[in-house]
Amino acid sequence: MSGSHWTLLVIDKQKEMVYYLDPMEGHVEEVISEATRVELSQFIKSICALVDLKSGWNTSTWSIIQPSHYVQEDGFNCGIIICLFAEYLSQNLDINAKFDMRKVRQHVTSTIMGSCYDDIYERNSLVCKICKIDDGEDCLGCDSCGQYFHASCRNVDFGQTLTEYFACP
Repeated sequence: MSGSHWTLLVIDKQKEMVYYLDPMEGHVEEVISEATRVELSQFIKSICALVDLKSGWNTSTWSIIQPSHYVQEDGFNCGIIICLFAEYLSQNLDINAKFDMRKVRQHVTSTIMGSCYDDIYERNSLVCKICKIDDGEDCLGCDSCGQYFHASCRNVDFGQTLTEYFACP
């Protein structure tokens, strides 16, 4: 994390490559070196040197690249995108895909923190999870998992809760 902005450094032993991913950059693949980005290159090399001490690898000969990838479209989803990149890279999936950040946020949050319901993707998200009725009345969306609850079923004031963070039981 750089300040309040998240980035990802992946040291890939199998491919003998170092990948740097910044969600705000990445429209095109970029080789990172002291000739192109001095401070970043030196910082990455210092991290790699520590990895080499612990692992016995020789990352100093490996290329450092920022691969072309999905670029963040807002000012607050960098951490979620980094988690997504880590997941996609570990599964050898395309990090250039266009993502629905609302769905990605729900997926990452439920994966990392555990979801309020284990079968979050199989349930009708608009059904109140307490009374099981889908009438759309006074429904509150959980800011953690995206599931819905009637304000009356939670014994909370619907109007007041709309302006606050709401987490389901």
